[in-house]
Amino acid sequence: MKNLFILLLFFTTTVYGQTLGLIQHDGNVEDGYLLYAPNKGDTVYLLDRCGRKVHVWPFSRSAGSYPYLQNDGSIIRAGTEFNPVFTNGESGGVIEKVDWEGNLVWSYQYSDNNVCQHHDIEPMPNGNVLVVSYDYHTYAQAIAKGRKPELLDPTKGMWSDKIVELKPTGLNTADVVWEWRSWDHLIQDFSPTKPNYGIIKNNPQRLDINAGIPMGGLLAEDWQHMNSVTYNPELDQIIFSVRQFNEIYVIDHSLTNTIDNSTPLDSGQLRLQNGDILYRYGNPKMYGRGTSTDQKLYFQHNAYWIPEGYPFAGEIMVFNNQRIINGKKYSSVDILKLPYDSNYNFIQKPNKTFGPDTLSWVYADTATFYSNVMANAQMLKSGHVLVNEGQPGRIFELDENKNVIWQYINPVGKDNTVYAQGQNPINNYVYKAEIIYPEHPGLAGRTLLPGESVERNPLPLPSVCNTISGINFTDKPNVSIYPNPFNNAISLSINKNVPNASMEIFDVFGRNVFVEQKNLIPSETYNIKLDLANGIYFISIVDRSTNEIIVKTKLIKN
Repeated sequence: MKNLFILLLFFTTTVYGQTLGLIQHDGNVEDGYLLYAPNKGDTVYLLDRCGRKVHVWPFSRSAGSYPYLQNDGSIIRAGTEFNPVFTNGESGGVIEKVDWEGNLVWSYQYSDNNVCQHHDIEPMPNGNVLVVSYDYHTYAQAIAKGRKPELLDPTKGMWSDKIVELKPTGLNTADVVWEWRSWDHLIQDFSPTKPNYGIIKNNPQRLDINAGIPMGGLLAEDWQHMNSVTYNPELDQIIFSVRQFNEIYVIDHSLTNTIDNSTPLDSGQLRLQNGDILYRYGNPKMYGRGTSTDQKLYFQHNAYWIPEGYPFAGEIMVFNNQRIINGKKYSSVDILKLPYDSNYNFIQKPNKTFGPDTLSWVYADTATFYSNVMANAQMLKSGHVLVNEGQPGRIFELDENKNVIWQYINPVGKDNTVYAQGQNPINNYVYKAEIIYPEHPGLAGRTLLPGESVERNPLPLPSVCNTISGINFTDKPNVSIYPNPFNNAISLSINKNVPNASMEIFDVFGRNVFVEQKNLIPSETYNIKLDLANGIYFISIVDRSTNEIIVKTKLIKN
């Protein structure tokens, strides 16, 4: 049985004539809520599938990454803190945690002249947070690592990327408990006098410091431009995406690989040391084992492991931004199966590229589907797929046959501009979007009722949205509510003492039409007068001393 109850008063396939907000709703969509933060906006939204606000989390800074809902109902997200050294548009710099009520409970700045958080973070099961960060190196340091001088601006440095694991220790403090630096895993075949000199094609576990074209041009500082990180607790592995290499990578978080310093990098034999790359996919030209015709990924984003219990579990879903066919750019969503053996060790054929050669699943609409930057996709439990076409701010759901059955256009643009219905939003980018299921621990015990749409001057929603979502209806062994349907009043009795009861009644649009705090005792019957229009309502009774949900159920005024 689905945990999310949806009462459909009318059920019709609806393509709704709006410019933003809800565009299409075919009814047969995944149960759950849409969690997203407009790029560079200061608000995190939890919406029902009709685009109505169920909950919001306010932040003091504009978004520097995607918001992650935690089991306690809080949101962890990166915020933007201007750094004059790292001026890329996706720089963040501050990691913040805001609780359900909107209170800032943790804020940690990871930004100075040498490092700066950017793009993505990843909350871990142990309470720590993985952070993607720039790592600054001077011109001299880059030359010492074998970078070709013609690939550097002598007046500037060079930014590589790293991943750090932060352990919060106080309101504004954290400890770095683990770190992985690209700078520690380099190889080059340019300068034989450097310690990292070796044969590129024989060492795919290392990054060629002279490969790739930096973000912003040949001599720009942003060399790699890592744009996503995901942790797999079962394997204790991390997958991340590097835009400028057109590759995704897997590394070992436990750092248990055997150190082999006896084998030189230029020996022609594979040498693996702590933290070296276990697996890479997307562009074998970057490790000397292919040409441009072998390239599979194009400025990709958001590589992640599909969880257990979902279709294609254990495989990798990635948003492939800039594919090209007949000279035209288009995007795709790809699923690929990692070449593990039975012990989850990666299979690599000598002198071959990392597989797979074919994809397990792919979605591409070369006519209408394209995001030049950002974007993500999420496999859903039903086999449907949520796709965030990031640049135009379009979020849509595909059914099992890859038909679009739901669409939403983010109505919030740059600088928190909320557009009105009928307008075409500008700079309404969405870095990442996700469906949150009703059984998520962070939603437990919350009253989740739909409110207003995000956009200004909304039009009436289609008939399929005459629904109430977010009500997990409970059995009523302790409560009797009668009559139901009712006319102008209801009577309520209870067989347990609830000294701090909150009684609330909502209409189908989530508007509160009645609220009362009362000490409920078994020996009394409570009469509640309700001067309401005919329709469907919902009553919620919660013990506020324990947050126990006594009852949530439907009322009908007739």
